[in-house]
Amino acid sequence: MSPLDFLLASRLYPIGSKPGREKTMNEPTARNAAHLFVQCLENEGVKYVFGIPGEENIHVVDALQRSSIRFVLVRHEQNASFMADIYGRLTGQAGVCLATLGPGAINLLLGTADAQTDSAPLDTGIATR
Repeated sequence: MSPLDFLLASRLYPIGSKPGREKTMNEPTARNAAHLFVQCLENEGVKYVFGIPGEENIHVVDALQRSSIRFVLVRHEQNASFMADIYGRLTGQAGVCLATLGPGAINLLLGTADAQTDSAPLDTGIATR
C-alpha cells in the first residue's frame, strides 16, 4: 500500500473504527460527569428519578436512558419533588428528583422542604453546565 493510499484510507476510516460500521448519535463517545453521576445513583440502589428534561440536564437524562434507572417524566418540578418525597416515605429508599436551573430549581423547594421536615429520604439534583 502506498503512503497516499494509506492516507486516503485513514481519512475515510479513522484509527480505531472499522469499515461498514458508523457511529450512531446515541452511542456515547466518552464517559462524562453525567454518566458518573448516574453510576453513583445505580450504586446507591436508586430505581427511579422524577423530573423534567431541560437544556442543562439533558446529558443526565440521556445517561439515565442507558442505565437501569427509570426516568419518570412529570409535568411540573414540584410534582417531581413530591413524588420523590412520597417514594422515599413508602419505600425507605432515597427518592431522587431532577430539575434545571432557575425556576425549575426553585419549584423543587416546596417538596424538598416537606421531605426535610418529615425526615423522608430525598435527594435533589439540579444540573448545571
